[in-house]
Amino acid sequence: APQPVAAPQPVAAPQPVAAPQPAPAPEPSVQATDSTSVKIVSAGHGDGNVADFFLNDKKIDIRGEAGRRGLNVVTLDPDTQQVTSRKTYDVWADPQTENTRLAGDINSLPDGRIVMVACKDSGMENLDARAIAALWSAGATIPGGKEREGYALIGVKGGEALAEEQGGRVEVSGSVPFFVRHPPPLAPSPPPKMPASQPPQQFSPPTWAKQPAAAAAPAPSTFPTAPPTTEPTQKVRVPKLQVDPQGAVTYQDETVERDGKPEEQGQSWQEVVLMLDKLQEKIKAKRLAGL
Repeated sequence: APQPVAAPQPVAAPQPVAAPQPAPAPEPSVQATDSTSVKIVSAGHGDGNVADFFLNDKKIDIRGEAGRRGLNVVTLDPDTQQVTSRKTYDVWADPQTENTRLAGDINSLPDGRIVMVACKDSGMENLDARAIAALWSAGATIPGGKEREGYALIGVKGGEALAEEQGGRVEVSGSVPFFVRHPPPLAPSPPPKMPASQPPQQFSPPTWAKQPAAAAAPAPSTFPTAPPTTEPTQKVRVPKLQVDPQGAVTYQDETVERDGKPEEQGQSWQEVVLMLDKLQEKIKAKRLAGL
């Protein structure tokens, strides 16, 4: 007898296969957008004393010496859509050095780079031919500037200016045809270095304080004075006198020489005796009077 045929085993239904997940699209390195609004405000010392830059109405942080006096320059790169530099040039305080820096930095930029310039306080009056030529290469048209004058430029290196104004206080605005990422704030400037402390120096008094100054000799008088009156002396002959221990005076009929005046010459011994007698009488009178 034929063998019974086994019933076929039921075939399992195929499991549904999950649809593959789409790979995440890479983030674009450059954000696709049409444009970015740009605004610059510049003012001289007496008209506000500012130099500010704005991207889409958001202020760009920029630092510099002396309160950012002089020209402030911000550059934008259309390829990377970034702010590539934020610098200040104090052409008011150091024209030679800062004009060289300004001209060198602008001339080193490639064509197509956006160059934004704003003057703060003062400095336009000190721009030299090199700096002005460099600004012209970015679309500027100014021949120079005045003291404490504002200046604002939105230029293109190797092209024409999008906006430019000059005066006491100016404001320019425009639009660049690409998106610009806003730059992060700059790190705060380090505090100025204080000089290292030094031990106190010993005070050394000056030479004039160590030794007393010698008394200055009086200046010679220029007032005319009469010559001193000195009576001439000469050898004269007078009577010879002797005085004994009791004070009595005796005289002899002879003369001796001594220094004397001319009028004494030739006095006789009688005249001398008479004078001595009168002198003795006065002495006796005083003794009698008890004087």
